[in-house]
Amino acid sequence: MKKPALLLIVLAFGAFPAFAQVYQGANSEFGVMFGGAKRLASGKETAANGETTEPLAPLRNTGFSFRNSVKEIYYSVNIEPDTRFKVKLGEIDTPISFEARPTGSTASVRHNYADGTIQHVDGIIDYRFTEPYGSTGLFAGIGLYRQTHSGETDESGYGFSGGVNGDFPITRTVGFVAEATYHRVFFDFKTAVITVTGGLRFSF
Repeated sequence: MKKPALLLIVLAFGAFPAFAQVYQGANSEFGVMFGGAKRLASGKETAANGETTEPLAPLRNTGFSFRNSVKEIYYSVNIEPDTRFKVKLGEIDTPISFEARPTGSTASVRHNYADGTIQHVDGIIDYRFTEPYGSTGLFAGIGLYRQTHSGETDESGYGFSGGVNGDFPITRTVGFVAEATYHRVFFDFKTAVITVTGGLRFSF
């Protein structure tokens, strides 16, 4: 995960000057956001899988909670007057599931953990609509994701994200931003998470 993610970041940031030349009115934004998450658990994940204790117990703590914390930073630049390209790095504390096939077995085994972490880096296209109070937007992109449990178990995969956002200016260069995002990740056990975040945006 770490090498592909680093490569994506380097390529994306290297492309920003080219985007700025395409659109002469380009300006950059940097944002820091925090929030909560809801894990969308399937019926298979909420079943006990024949056991009543971890790690094979039903997936727990799947409701929306700010204790399932989300931390994100992003950098974006205009590529057209109403369209931005954004690179976002984030970390989601959320219940996770691993699926493994023991050696010599044809059946897979699910491992559920209530205290997992998903890290991600995404390349996103963000389309903005001008509003009297600022702007709203629709966005979508693809990314690299990595889920871990207590730093001992990890798995990497690709995914996509999409959602809606709002930008509410406070000063000429600072604004409050809010975002609701759906993440769909193709780990061995497909994962879906909804995050809701808010924070500050700095333009320059």
